[in-house]
Amino acid sequence: MQKLMPGSNGHLNEKLKLNEIAYVGAHNCAMSKEYGWAYAQQNVTITDQFEKYGARHFKVPLHWYQEGQSPEIAVAHEPNGRSNCNLTIIQRGFKKPEKASVRLKEIVDLSFKNPYEIIIIKIESKLMCKSKRNGTKFWDPLLVSIMLHNLFVQIRADQRAIRIEKDGEIPTLGWCRENQQTLLICIEPKEQIFGELSKYTYYSYSLSAQVDWELDPLKDVKDGGVARGKTKEDTGEILSPFLEIHYCPENSLKLDSSYKKKYNSYNHGRQRFLQYYFKCSKMPNFLVADFIDQGRLSDIVDDVNLIINSNGLFQPELFQVL
Repeated sequence: MQKLMPGSNGHLNEKLKLNEIAYVGAHNCAMSKEYGWAYAQQNVTITDQFEKYGARHFKVPLHWYQEGQSPEIAVAHEPNGRSNCNLTIIQRGFKKPEKASVRLKEIVDLSFKNPYEIIIIKIESKLMCKSKRNGTKFWDPLLVSIMLHNLFVQIRADQRAIRIEKDGEIPTLGWCRENQQTLLICIEPKEQIFGELSKYTYYSYSLSAQVDWELDPLKDVKDGGVARGKTKEDTGEILSPFLEIHYCPENSLKLDSSYKKKYNSYNHGRQRFLQYYFKCSKMPNFLVADFIDQGRLSDIVDDVNLIINSNGLFQPELFQVL
């Protein structure tokens, strides 16, 4: 067994299913000051996010970037997937975008290095946004799918990818460890998933419902309304096996930086976790935040998982008194 780290799940009971535990999530993990982002959403490297601050869920936005003849898949952060990363270049202080293979490989390498840990990669893909500016205007969608698959093969992500059976049953921690499948790869939008990708990647919001991340993180949760995900139409019951909540949707340009520690603090994080637990009638799995080096999100996840590991399920009354 590997050394126990903050946010770790490698020590948890092998009978627990993947959606019965909690994970720290690093929102836009590659948009870090350490990687040259001026407009950053993390302060530290992906490796430090994992080893020091407990991240096991990593969101990575992908865009096309063309410099020369051949467009490349890059990590970028902007709403317009056809712009050839124009806004990203500004956000990076006029430096060009990084290749996606570099940052995704950093996550995958952590999976090989820590073979008992379940890691989730959440891809926000803009690769279907084809344009003359990014050099993909006349590309066949199948080619786009093949190129993303080839990237995953290049960094060996497919080798550790969790393959969920056709019945949709979420596997246990023990099954994943035994079969050396500990990397759950989710992609949004679902139109990106076909061909070889359909064998080992999954539509993000079929697997995980997401509550409204734009809600002010310092206000109380008023309802359990789902922004994205599968729900029962008549009752609103969440059908997606996982639930994702957000703590800090702010950015590094805000002048008062104290909000970072407030949003990710232990007491506030616990309060928000419990509010969503009761409002959604479902335990939050992915506790996603910007600047995860601020506050104590890994302590929240560790305490939640300790309760689950000791009792077989989450018991909110035990978390309320910690």
